[in-house]
Amino acid sequence: MKKLFWGIVFVAVALLVSFKGYLWFQVYKQLADIKEQVAPFAAVKYGWIYSTFDGEVGVRDISITPYLLKGTISIDEVSLKAKDAAALFKLGDKLEQRIPPDQLLVKITNMSFPLDGNFDEFIGASADTESTTVFNPFGVYGCGDTVVVEADELRAMGYDQFTVSSEMGYQYDALSKELSIRALVDSDSMGHSEFLVDLGVSGNDLYDVVGTQQVPEIKSAVWSFNDGGYFRRLSFYCGKKTETERKRYVEYATQEWDADLKDHGVHLNPSLIEAYRQYILDGGLLNVEVRPDRGIDYTSLSLFSANDIVNMLNLRIKLNGELLEDLSLTIDETTFGDARQQTETLPSQQSAASEQPDLKPLEKSFKESEIEEAEMFLKRRALVETDSGKTIEGVIISVDEHVIEVEQIVAGGKVSYPLRKRNITSFKVWK
Repeated sequence: MKKLFWGIVFVAVALLVSFKGYLWFQVYKQLADIKEQVAPFAAVKYGWIYSTFDGEVGVRDISITPYLLKGTISIDEVSLKAKDAAALFKLGDKLEQRIPPDQLLVKITNMSFPLDGNFDEFIGASADTESTTVFNPFGVYGCGDTVVVEADELRAMGYDQFTVSSEMGYQYDALSKELSIRALVDSDSMGHSEFLVDLGVSGNDLYDVVGTQQVPEIKSAVWSFNDGGYFRRLSFYCGKKTETERKRYVEYATQEWDADLKDHGVHLNPSLIEAYRQYILDGGLLNVEVRPDRGIDYTSLSLFSANDIVNMLNLRIKLNGELLEDLSLTIDETTFGDARQQTETLPSQQSAASEQPDLKPLEKSFKESEIEEAEMFLKRRALVETDSGKTIEGVIISVDEHVIEVEQIVAGGKVSYPLRKRNITSFKVWK
């Protein structure tokens, strides 16, 4: 009996050692490959490799010394976590077969960059003149010749070290057909940003989900940013640079931001502009949440107004815990479209286009359609007239043999109109 007991103990210990040894060797081999690849550019060192029985493996005390830098980039820990120990054990083989696991989390803890004179060269942060002309709604405004924050600006704002921790991972539930994605970035004295999204997907496994052409259903998306003093430092820096009192600088920067938005076809209401002013003045916690209506056809969102889309997405924005009630805005489609086209058009495309004759684009409008074909236009905008003289414009949300249901977005919610086909005298669809 004792021999059986000690035999079981021996087998258990052997399995434990084998498991730990296998993981250690796999990570060691990967690190050796990385060191060999980066050897011409940097020296890489690390402390030790660890693994746990809940499916995590990691490396601690990593240092990277690029030959272009005088200092060293240090990382406290890099880890990878699977669903459990069994999933972690099979992870290498799955990745070689390009089969993604159902759950994965990658973490980087306390990665520190020295903000010395060579930092710009290392990250390639120096922007050329063309890149600064691209519209950036979260850029720097009213700060003299500064339009983007680089290493020089960070040093002037009082940062001598840039330290950041991050997490990125996902979890797939085959039973409920849901994919949850999470990303987190936390930086000392700058801020904490977190993004969570839940998607409804199709497929028997994650491999099918990745390979499908079907657009996933967005069930919810939440983004939060808690300013850790970055915007306060930025406003002090820009105020000093422009020889302006900080509050006065913020007022001017807000006006510049609003003017830039308008130049690109986006017109915000005064409360949103005021919220922007408050945030770059005092910072704090910003929460943006989206919980879209079910059954939205995302390919046809361009047919709706900006305010309709805001309502369909059930957008909620909170600034320091206070809900912004008025999210109304208007989009000048001509200006917005021109700006987007200019940004996306390459110089070669521009020269080729200049040689082509002007072609008049096809304009979308409400076009007369057959009532019996209404089912083909589900989730599309329609203009319906009835024999009583009533005109209804809205989205077709259901069609059966005798009734068409059209939904309108109104102040405070939505209104649905079930309309009998025999009472409809005119049926037009936006196309």
